[in-house]
Parts: sequence; structure tokens; C-alpha cells
Amino acid sequence: MTIDTEYACLTGAKGYSHGSLIASLHPVVLAPIRTSHVLLSYPLGPRGWLTLFQTSYYQAQLEQLVQDPESNVLVIYGDKDEFTSKSSYEGWVGKLKNGSTGLRVAEIENGRHFWGGRSGQVLKEVVVEWLQGGLPN
Repeated sequence: MTIDTEYACLTGAKGYSHGSLIASLHPVVLAPIRTSHVLLSYPLGPRGWLTLFQTSYYQAQLEQLVQDPESNVLVIYGDKDEFTSKSSYEGWVGKLKNGSTGLRVAEIENGRHFWGGRSGQVLKEVVVEWLQGGLPN
């Protein structure tokens, strides 16, 4: 049996806050299926509590995901997130980017954890641009 790659499928794992922890556990699916991940407001600050102190497991899974050469991961966070500081996100993102080719990161100015107001519109625009392939590494 052969698979016509012209008709390759797209699939995605998306998660907001706690859901982004769960989405990060989903591995990249083998070709011809193209897997993408969107991790919105990843709860870095309260991750230990949310994962019953399994922080290292979740971090290792996420690192494995972003190191996969077939990965296509978008991490979005606001610089005013109530649960994770901007500096915590920046340090974490710096480590994730090390050796990753499929990771895109968007820090949204004045974005809060719950994405109300103008930052919600900017969030939508960032996701659309990413889906269209326009966000740089």
C-alpha cells in the first residue's frame, strides 16, 4: 500500500494554560501527517502544582517535542501574564530554542493570561500569521 503525499493531512494539538501542558505531551505524528502545536499561556509559574510536581517530566516532553526536526510549535505568552513573569518566560524560551528549528515564539505586549481587550485581537492575528507560515523563528 502506498500513500499519496499530495493528500497529506494536517493535525494539531492546541492548548490554553493547563491545556498547553497536555498538548505538549502529544508527539509529532509521522509523515504524511503534518502535526502542529499551539501552546497558549503555558503555565510555567504554577506548572509544579498543575502537574502534581512532575515539572521535570513535562519539561522533558516539551524539549523532546521542540527538538523533533518535524515539529511545528507555536508558543504564545503575554508580557503581563498574572501567573508567569516575563523574565521567567524569556529564560524558559531561551532554553527551548537551543537547537530547535520548528519552534516559533510570540510575546504579546500587554497580553495577560486571560487575553481580554486588544491583546486578544493581537493573539488572533499572531495565530493567523503563523498558520499562513509568516512567523520567523
